[in-house]
Amino acid sequence: MTSRYLFLLLLLISSPFCIFLLHIFLSRILRKFKPHIAPLPVAAFSVLCSYPLMGYALWMCFLKFLTGSDVLGFGLYALIVYTCFSFCYFILFTMSETARRIHILRKLRETGPLSEDALAADYAAEDMLDVRLRRMVELKQLRLVKDRFILKNRLLWLAGTALSAWAKALGF
Repeated sequence: MTSRYLFLLLLLISSPFCIFLLHIFLSRILRKFKPHIAPLPVAAFSVLCSYPLMGYALWMCFLKFLTGSDVLGFGLYALIVYTCFSFCYFILFTMSETARRIHILRKLRETGPLSEDALAADYAAEDMLDVRLRRMVELKQLRLVKDRFILKNRLLWLAGTALSAWAKALGF
């Protein structure tokens, strides 16, 4: 039975890599049907699609050999750990997609040395606002009606409100 516990541990530890492989697969497939799909919904969809796959793998390789309350206990444990790893994967991907520093470094790597003026041209405040607004429309958080943006979905707003309250509670 000790080898089964080791397998559970290895399966959970390798789960971010499994999500990454699924993300690659789904990203390529979804971009064939919708070429201009935003990267973040694809990442979120990949993480969500990975749950049943991981659940099946856990059941077939570990949970079905347990009895009684052990199934529920280890199943709940695996769900919590997997959710934490999934969240870490999504946050890491989000940081790689949205961090300006990373974009600047990637641009310098692709194009070679650039002056500060050349870099500043890509990061004008108006362009950054346009990109963010376009992404929120793509994510169906905003809607553009007669040159006005309207809140369409309150999910990000609620998350932002919760994070603001958390920051305020911590004294930031």
